[in-house]
Amino acid sequence: MRAYYIDANLEKVPLEQSESLETKYLLKVFDYIKQVLPGNNLEFYVTANKAQLPEYKDKIVFLLGDEHYTVPTYYNKVKLIFKNYFGEDIEFTNNLKKIRKYKDFNIYGMPLPPVAYYNEDFKISPMPFEERPIDILFRGNGNSRPEFYSYITEKFVPLVKEGRFKKLKCNISFGTKFRDIDSSNGRDPTTFVTEMAISKICLCPRGTSVETFRHTEALRSGCIIISEKLPEAEYYKDCPFYIVDKQWTRLPQILDEIFNPDNEEKNLNMHKKMLQLWEDRFSEKAVANNIVSIVKKYL
Repeated sequence: MRAYYIDANLEKVPLEQSESLETKYLLKVFDYIKQVLPGNNLEFYVTANKAQLPEYKDKIVFLLGDEHYTVPTYYNKVKLIFKNYFGEDIEFTNNLKKIRKYKDFNIYGMPLPPVAYYNEDFKISPMPFEERPIDILFRGNGNSRPEFYSYITEKFVPLVKEGRFKKLKCNISFGTKFRDIDSSNGRDPTTFVTEMAISKICLCPRGTSVETFRHTEALRSGCIIISEKLPEAEYYKDCPFYIVDKQWTRLPQILDEIFNPDNEEKNLNMHKKMLQLWEDRFSEKAVANNIVSIVKKYL
């Protein structure tokens, strides 16, 4: 069994030599796959290229970074494709007479990895929920999510400063960089995941896509997640997220429910469900097991 990263020049690079945070996660996934399918001659390609590969026959492709939910042009030349940004409800129109869905192709979904946990070789354990000092967390780029940025800065922040949520500890910041990570403000990649591990609630607004790395990172951290509606992928099925509209106007109503003193036990159970979802559906081992179950059907 071999795994390669396909670079921009269509060169095959052993996956362990790739420095991408996503491939670091996939390396752990492949470690589990090898345990279940030892001695197999399968060849895996990891790539962001939707149009071309160096070879096709019998290859199993992991397609990354396709935030526009497209079908790669080579889908009928390879054995299988696993991709992030997947939804059973996503439709593809090649012309006005032809509408197809992912289920019509040899394409299967794969959740986004918790890339913040792969920035450094460090281990951090989520803090017990009732001890977490941060009530609400969001750090990120405001330019890619204008509706969220507008609502939070114009409507929600005043409620935190002098309104009904002034007793909450909120770490909310917007910048022009990914995760508002900037050496000039003292924030590095480890700051983000450290804060998430001590936060009760993580706000997960859409960026270019409705799916974000933040969803998976929040699950691994055991945060209660407030999010816009996600695609109908199997791994999101029945996830107990609080769902808001695109403008986020339901946020105060949801927070009133969460911080109702009568809901402390409910919140603790929600925290435990998030950690269990990580283990059951989104962890490296869970993703590997799902991939193996699908690959076996094609052998």
